[in-house]
Amino acid sequence: FQIIKYVIIVAVAGASVWVLRLSYRIRETDKLAVQVALITIAGMLLLPASATYHFLMLMLPLVLLLRGKSTWNIWQHILVGCYLMIGFLPYRYFREFDGKQWLTLLAYPRLWIMAMMFIATCFCVVRYSKYNLNSESVMA
Repeated sequence: FQIIKYVIIVAVAGASVWVLRLSYRIRETDKLAVQVALITIAGMLLLPASATYHFLMLMLPLVLLLRGKSTWNIWQHILVGCYLMIGFLPYRYFREFDGKQWLTLLAYPRLWIMAMMFIATCFCVVRYSKYNLNSESVMA
């Protein structure tokens, strides 16, 4: 268990560093917002314990990634969907999987939702980094 824990931490940190390096291609006006969003979501993913009120802190990165855009791409839709699922998913249905070997992985839907939010954030940043630096704001 300890080895898997550290492998996951290194994988999330490595992906974050890689995506943060790509974020330097983004215009100066959007760069800080995207970087703060990525670091916050990565930190929440690696949080050892989570309570529902911790997810209020996800409002800032969500707003930073969704601000000023009239049409959203698929990754932004996934971010909003994941955030809504955190609050409205009935967790009592997943308790029955706890302690049943491999089905135990299904007993923690909040972990999988956060992982999906992290992946969607990474893809958002990669998408933003591909835009022309001289064009208008990529987030507007």
